[in-house]
Amino acid sequence: MKKLSLLLLSFLLFGCANATTQITTVYQLNNPIYKVGGSEQTESYAAAKKRFPYAKMMPYSSVEELLPALQTEKIDGAVFDRPTLDHAAALFNEAFVVLPEDLAEGHVAIAAPLCQ
Repeated sequence: MKKLSLLLLSFLLFGCANATTQITTVYQLNNPIYKVGGSEQTESYAAAKKRFPYAKMMPYSSVEELLPALQTEKIDGAVFDRPTLDHAAALFNEAFVVLPEDLAEGHVAIAAPLCQ
């Protein structure tokens, strides 16, 4: 938990610099212009690959690598389990938003930058 808190603090400090389109729905991400990251060995990543056949999927080994990739705009959306993303969003609600729709059963969620 401490690692996640430090990671999210750095996320807030750097912010988003060049985001051109704010992601507001999971449906937007099924497009070749978007990169969606996830932890490669998780159910959430497998669900995203299935749900977003047109998006470019970017594998990461952990959530500690995933959220900085979202922050530095290497990816446009991050897929992970909803409880983890909701907790991170509650700690730092100015950094990113967890989209309201579940991506798949089992509370799989997408986080996207708040920048416009």
